[in-house]
Amino acid sequence: MTTSREPVPAFPERLRLLSHLFIAAMVMTWIVSSAPYPWRFATVVTSGLAVIFAALALWAPADMERALFLRMVYVVGGVLAMITAVSGLASLVMAPELIAQSHCEQRALTRIALEQCEDEFWDAVEERLPVTRPN
Repeated sequence: MTTSREPVPAFPERLRLLSHLFIAAMVMTWIVSSAPYPWRFATVVTSGLAVIFAALALWAPADMERALFLRMVYVVGGVLAMITAVSGLASLVMAPELIAQSHCEQRALTRIALEQCEDEFWDAVEERLPVTRPN
């Protein structure tokens, strides 16, 4: 004789909405991060939204049983979104140089031209900020 398994409870509507919003924010972050540089700064906003949705979704399954894996997914995704937001905020320090490099790379046709764009970027960064060129 077999025993029937308990049915897995459905997600609450609020958790389902927060999950969809979190995933949408992460996908938008991924899409925006491949755009040229004036638009790439939007990753700060989209990844910031993803952090907020992940944090809200962490508390949504408070009364659900067996939600440990779901919480781990939100923690990992939220940390990834937070790292993306912090790196986006850090790139705002070098915004003029990054925008100039992005415009230069769009016009570059050869590998030598791309290397020249990178050299111009590091020259501008070293001139304005107390940063040295990595080897």
